[in-house]
Amino acid sequence: MVDNCCAPGCTNKRGKKKGTLFYRILKDAERRAKWFSAIKRARSKQNKTERWDPPAVGFHLCSDHFISGRKSDNPLSPDFVPSIFNYVPSPEKRKRKMRLEVFNRRQKAKLQKIEQTKLSAKAIPPRASTDSPQDSNKDPPADQTPTTEPLKESTPEEPGSDVQPVLHEDDPATPPCSTETCGKHVQCLEQECQALRTENMLLKEEMNRTTLNEMSLHNDDKRVNTLTGLSTYSILMTIFHIVAPFLKLKSCLTCFQQ
Repeated sequence: MVDNCCAPGCTNKRGKKKGTLFYRILKDAERRAKWFSAIKRARSKQNKTERWDPPAVGFHLCSDHFISGRKSDNPLSPDFVPSIFNYVPSPEKRKRKMRLEVFNRRQKAKLQKIEQTKLSAKAIPPRASTDSPQDSNKDPPADQTPTTEPLKESTPEEPGSDVQPVLHEDDPATPPCSTETCGKHVQCLEQECQALRTENMLLKEEMNRTTLNEMSLHNDDKRVNTLTGLSTYSILMTIFHIVAPFLKLKSCLTCFQQ
C-alpha cells in the first residue's frame, strides 16, 4: 500500500521525494484534535462542513507540514502541531519559522546554562567545618573549667542566650558568593541576558517589516499604494474602520489582513 499525505492539496507519497517522512495520525485524543484542526480537511467533497475523523490507521501526514521538517514531541515546540499548509500565507509561514528559531535558541541556552551550573558546582570546594573533632576532645584549660551552677531553664519571657540566628540565602546578612568561578558564571548570565534582549528587539523589528499589519504600513504611503492602490495610509485606515464591523475573524488572517 502506497502512503499518501492526507493534507488537502499535498501530493507527496512515500518514495516520491527523498528525505520525506510520513507520520501516522496520532491516537492521543487531545493532540489528534489539534492536528485535525490544523489540517482543515473536510469529511468529503459533498459534506465539507462535517469534521474529518479518520481511523487510527491508514492515514499519514508528511514532514513537509512541519517547520523543521520533523514533528516534535515537546508540547512547547512550534512543531508539536503541523502548521505549514497551502492555506497558510507566506508571511505567516516566515513568522512561524522565526518562532521555531527563537524556540531552538532558547532550548540551546537552557542546556548551556545547566552545563555551566554543573561545572560551577564541581569547581566550588565544600565549606570547611568550623569545629574540629580533635578540638572537641581536648580538656578545657584550668581557668575555663565549667562552673557547677545549675542552668536556668529558658522561659518565654527569658529566651535562651545560646540560640544563634539562622542565616538564609535571601537574608541580606548572608555574605555573597565571592569566588572567581561564581563571578564568571554571573558575568556569563548577564551577557546571555543582554544577547537575548538584543535578539528579541531585532526579531520584533523583522516581524514588523515582514508582517502585513497596521504597524508595518504606518507612515509608508508608497507601500500602501503598491499593495492596495490607495494613495495614503490615512485613507486605508478610514476604509478599514468602515468595513471592519462586517468582517469575520478567521484563524489565519486578522481583520486588517482581510
